[in-house]
Amino acid sequence: MINNKVNLCFSKKAAGILLAATSFLVMACSENVKELSTLSTNELGITIPDGQSREYSYTDKNGGFYYGMTSTDDWGDWYAGWNIYAKRIFADYRLYVDGERLLRENARTSVYPDKLVRRYEKAVETFCLVDEPKLLYVRMDSVQGKQISFMLMGENVVDARKDGNSVLYTTKESPENVIRIAPVAETGIEFADNLITVPVAAGGFLIAFGTEEDSRQAIDGFRKEGEKWLAARSQRIQSLLNHNPLKTNLDSLDHALAWIMLTNDQLITHQHGGYGMYAGLPWFTDFWGRDMFISMPGAVLCTGQFDTARDILASFARYQDTISTSPTYGRVPNRLNLEGILYNTTDGTPRFVMQVHDYLKYTGDTAFVKEIYPSVKIATDASLRLYTDEKGYLTHADADTWMDAKRQSKYPCSPRGNRAVDVQALWYTQLTNASDLARYMNREEDAQRWNLAAERLRSNFEQDFVDTAAQSIYDHLNTDGSGDAQFYLCVGSGF
Repeated sequence: MINNKVNLCFSKKAAGILLAATSFLVMACSENVKELSTLSTNELGITIPDGQSREYSYTDKNGGFYYGMTSTDDWGDWYAGWNIYAKRIFADYRLYVDGERLLRENARTSVYPDKLVRRYEKAVETFCLVDEPKLLYVRMDSVQGKQISFMLMGENVVDARKDGNSVLYTTKESPENVIRIAPVAETGIEFADNLITVPVAAGGFLIAFGTEEDSRQAIDGFRKEGEKWLAARSQRIQSLLNHNPLKTNLDSLDHALAWIMLTNDQLITHQHGGYGMYAGLPWFTDFWGRDMFISMPGAVLCTGQFDTARDILASFARYQDTISTSPTYGRVPNRLNLEGILYNTTDGTPRFVMQVHDYLKYTGDTAFVKEIYPSVKIATDASLRLYTDEKGYLTHADADTWMDAKRQSKYPCSPRGNRAVDVQALWYTQLTNASDLARYMNREEDAQRWNLAAERLRSNFEQDFVDTAAQSIYDHLNTDGSGDAQFYLCVGSGF
């Protein structure tokens, strides 16, 4: 997960210096922008050293991902293989040429942003996902033999049966659906001992997931338009590189920064009727509000993906707790997964408002502010009315901060109730950002109310949170108002 404390050592003066320095760099480089040449996806290929094996992952931007090891055979990790909508589909697969197994440990493997290539002695395997359709593509080239074979691996696949020129499996975690395996080119198949064998001319294998009809349509669709699907995915990835060129004096750094951008983009996916960001692969394939809003500026705003940013904010606004009698009224979800919604965090909602404010600064999209302003108002007024104490601090439970781990799902590992210092910084920023948004909406009454609340918090902060003797800031205030120094942060509130 992406956890991040508010850095209270970062004063406004330091921020101003950094902003000025950044502006100078941008101006100094602006004359040379046209000279920047973007990296291609092929240039970003990483060849794995002999004797090593690395984890890799690809997503389909629609609730599915594949998680594997480059040079490991029969990998059986808990999340290994194909995962769709938090269900494990299968763990791994094997390839054969004329009955001889192709061992990954003997292959020369290269990983690219849009594909993985393994060069065996007798064949070259290219592994790809496509965007949206639930389909994997395993292409076989330069084959030294007459037949190629495919074997599905994993204890969570059962009930194999032939269905025309394809083979169906049932997956235990999604028994209403099937895995359909078929040759890339329409041809007859042999199926025995869990091994699917086809002529070399078949070109490889397609693995589709869904109902029997959906999986059949995915196979047929790829046979008709597969090259377009693959090109569209590669072009989408290349477009990110083209629109975000960066050049330093180190090629390795340029490549690393490009990979960071692209792997971060993998986490942006469509689920729950809208876009969001996974907190991390392979374990955290839910939308975690806190993690997502921390990541949004770098993942979608700096990269110019404004439509996606807007969709993320609108999606989370739809799941805001708007039941006035609810104990979490006004909050946006901390965790949005396929089994339900959890509102068990205090800091996610301030970050939501902050990202609405950031979105406006990046885009100037005042129309969207009008659309989402009711959610901002509910989030801010609910906290003022229900969760704020007499000094303006935002109160919360022991585990309702980013340090939310609990032993036995009951006992907070790092209790920080009921007023954590980072939560107050976020709450102050929510109030000031919400006030800015209110002025865009000509809601002066809202703006003034929220500004007054921010000033009340600010005026009390130094007295309550700063330990002048120790020259430190308390991690949080206890319910009796005493400062708790179990964790220290540097002096410099940022308020």
